[in-house]
Amino acid sequence: MDKKTIILIITILILVVAVFIFWGGNGDLISQETEDKTNIISDENLSDVDSSLQNSDSGVLTPYEQKLKALQTMPLTKADSEELLYAGSKEKFKLFKLKVTENGYIPDSIIVEKGDNVQLDIFSERGTDIQSQDFNFYFSIPAKKTVSMGFLTNNEGTFVFYCRDMCLGNERVFGHIVVRPRS
Repeated sequence: MDKKTIILIITILILVVAVFIFWGGNGDLISQETEDKTNIISDENLSDVDSSLQNSDSGVLTPYEQKLKALQTMPLTKADSEELLYAGSKEKFKLFKLKVTENGYIPDSIIVEKGDNVQLDIFSERGTDIQSQDFNFYFSIPAKKTVSMGFLTNNEGTFVFYCRDMCLGNERVFGHIVVRPRS
């Protein structure tokens, strides 16, 4: 096996073990009951997840752990556009355009603030799908079509979206939506 495949397998195993331990255990890191009944890894506990998943022999973070850590300090993602929520409204929604490829989502992470109205316009050359249990959505994306979905970011944390059934490559691809406190 090549190095990329080995790293992916190790990352998936670490995630499965972490979810099993924290979901079935004391529930400190993954909240099973929130205001909108979603599962969240909160910003304040993300550093605990990072440190608990470190390789005890070398103290080195996996590429996935490094990415999660980096997301916590990255600047907010600039929306492709901001538009009025509805005619006559003072509120706006932030529109982000995502493209699905065999290698993943472009961009694969979006960083917004709590209370933002978000719209994702997702395009794929080939048929695929996208799901987020955190934001309670699942959509099929037909080939060469754009699917739009919107949601309000009610909770802070790091949330995952991914292909569920019709992944384009040999591997399941995923991305993150990071919701920070409003500054």
